[in-house]
Amino acid sequence: MKRLALCLAVVTTLSGLAAHAFATSTTSAQSATTDMGEMFPLVNLINQSGLSIPYTSGMTDFDAYLAGNPNHSSSLGNAWVSSFGTTTGQIDFDLGSVLVVDRIAVWNFSGGSTFSTKNITVFASQQSDFSGAVNLGTFKLNLPPPLVSQAQVISFSSTNARFIRFQILGNYGASTSTALGEVAFSTYSTAQSPTLIEIDIKPKSDLNSINCKNPKGVITVAILTTDDFDATTVAHTTVSFEGASETHVNKKSGNPKRHEEDVDGDGDTDLVLHFRLGDTDLTCESTQGALTGETFEGQAIEGADDISTVLPNAAPALNPRSKLATTWARMKTQR
Repeated sequence: MKRLALCLAVVTTLSGLAAHAFATSTTSAQSATTDMGEMFPLVNLINQSGLSIPYTSGMTDFDAYLAGNPNHSSSLGNAWVSSFGTTTGQIDFDLGSVLVVDRIAVWNFSGGSTFSTKNITVFASQQSDFSGAVNLGTFKLNLPPPLVSQAQVISFSSTNARFIRFQILGNYGASTSTALGEVAFSTYSTAQSPTLIEIDIKPKSDLNSINCKNPKGVITVAILTTDDFDATTVAHTTVSFEGASETHVNKKSGNPKRHEEDVDGDGDTDLVLHFRLGDTDLTCESTQGALTGETFEGQAIEGADDISTVLPNAAPALNPRSKLATTWARMKTQR
């Protein structure tokens, strides 16, 4: 029942705009958190307050924007200042979705030189707990002149990330607080053609028959590992089968359960999911079921397999061009 041929998505890693054949966008983080407290609000880092030139997040070209020389007025009302007595710690930025990030524009705090952030280590991750985080490097931020700060661009190899962490290692001498003016990210979308994968609806069943009048029925669907695709790289929480999500959830957390096993006996590990028929868009006229989702790296996937819908005591409704139709016809002649 493996209907779709596999294809490989080729992703090229770039290490700077010079390698880009396209423009990157200036992107604000959608939210930010810190363990350093807030004498002045952390949101000032991502709300463009104090910038001399505004931008439209996700739309304004990054290089064109910086070419306009936007500066930042670091009055206390336009910047973030940590709680009294805290000078080191971390700030986590959430970009809202997985994007390719290759640079960050930082406007340091210029309202009092010793408070300005001096050294940071930057990490990137697709997970909010920063599991599997990539260390993008340690950078020294410039000490700006009083009152007005210019953008400093820190560059690194392009990486897919939703979450960016600034590990603040110190400031320019203040023992009371650390401060920072504004932060913006150079990004572009990870969107690309979905990778076509092999799925098997009702593994070990040739007919893939589904009682279309039983909305409580559970349909098992396996994403198969092949020579070209590793099913264990799929983020199971992103998977949708005909509009439905995994029906088996953790009773305490409510999160979908993950189930891996070798369903086709070929010695590798497949990803197995379960969907309640009543949650899907399948009807008694359906002859195929389609699945979509993403890998942990944000790559879109899609696959499909034939099905045969049946009514109680009735023959299955088949796609006449499918292998299922041939199998059913052979079974009838053997009766």
